[in-house]
Amino acid sequence: MTEPHARSSLQTRLMVAMGAFVLALVALYTVYALAFAYTVEDEFIARALAQEASRIEAERAGAGRWPLLEGPHLTLVTRVEDLPAELRPLVLAEPNRREFAGSEGRHYHLHPLRVGEASAWLVAEVSQQLVFRGMRAVVLEILGYSALAALAVGLLIAWWVARRTTRPLRALATAVQRLDADRLPPSLPTLHVGASDAEVETLMHGLDDLLRRIGEHIAREQAFTRDASHELRTPLAVILSQVEALAANPALPSALRPALDQIEAAARGQADTLDALLELARAQPGLVAPVPLLPAVERAIVMQSARRVREDLEFEIDIPPATRTAIRPAVLRIVLANLIGNVYAHADPGPVRIDLHEDRCRIRNRATHGLDGGTQRGSAGLGIGLSIVRRLDEQHGLGLRIEAIGEEVEASFALHPAGPAPSP
Repeated sequence: MTEPHARSSLQTRLMVAMGAFVLALVALYTVYALAFAYTVEDEFIARALAQEASRIEAERAGAGRWPLLEGPHLTLVTRVEDLPAELRPLVLAEPNRREFAGSEGRHYHLHPLRVGEASAWLVAEVSQQLVFRGMRAVVLEILGYSALAALAVGLLIAWWVARRTTRPLRALATAVQRLDADRLPPSLPTLHVGASDAEVETLMHGLDDLLRRIGEHIAREQAFTRDASHELRTPLAVILSQVEALAANPALPSALRPALDQIEAAARGQADTLDALLELARAQPGLVAPVPLLPAVERAIVMQSARRVREDLEFEIDIPPATRTAIRPAVLRIVLANLIGNVYAHADPGPVRIDLHEDRCRIRNRATHGLDGGTQRGSAGLGIGLSIVRRLDEQHGLGLRIEAIGEEVEASFALHPAGPAPSP
């Protein structure tokens, strides 16, 4: 299960989103404000220059000469060579441009003059007239403080809305987190949900309905497991007891003993299958006392040999008698029965080696057929295939491996399981 603090909360995400929105909005309107201020200032200078140009053109048309200029920042230039040195290359490169930035903070506006055949430029060095430039630092400071104030207000509003919105969700999440999977209640604890929290109330009703259905399902499954355990074990016990009674009868014809052995092996195999299925249904791995491994392996071989006669197989067992495993006995029987059953069903003639390696029990045999993607196909061991073994592996963490190595198949499992993998 993911830890509660591994991801950011909904309240945090709402506040981050609101803060980002406020900052983006402040940045946008700051750009608008600066653009407006610069545009208005440039337009004011351009209009004043146009008015002065109109006066100059009128006096030139009337008097036949260029008049004197009003203002020390204005210059009348009739030749390109007379333009300020820093302005001349810019004008030649862009003759239609009317505004130029000079060096050392100077700024120029140009207005072309034409009266008849005469032409000139009215050049205005307006660095002293740029009022906003001198106020820019103060304006930016005011905008910065305004942005901080807007951000604080926005985060406060986001915090209030997020807290108001997520409070019932947090209460619901806490109630769900406290549920015990082994003792599910029929419904969630009563939560104080506001009248405006319709979605949370709908979710609570849905979870209550889900808990009720899960509880009913668990009750039916437990009842089935209990009844199946009783109803299926009883006939198997009767079969085995009758088989033992017949086997002990000296008057039993010798020709019937192989058939009786097969009946006993099948009944014991079904009993092991039932134990494994009940083990899966109970889903209680837990810790068990270590059990001897060698007797379990020998019993599995004897059981499978009674069901299939394979005189061409030679079992080489290299397991010290003192070896013990922490696998539950029922689980160990079903795993060994299926793996050794696969050996009887698919192995080529030759030796079958069963030994230990790195705290694992290994079963190796030669098999050039009956392979599917590196693993042996379904088991004939207990008639239910390797799927139940893999389910037991997932539940008990057996670390089951079935690999094709050349012409050999190696199956192995851990003697001391690590337990099931935690849920994501």
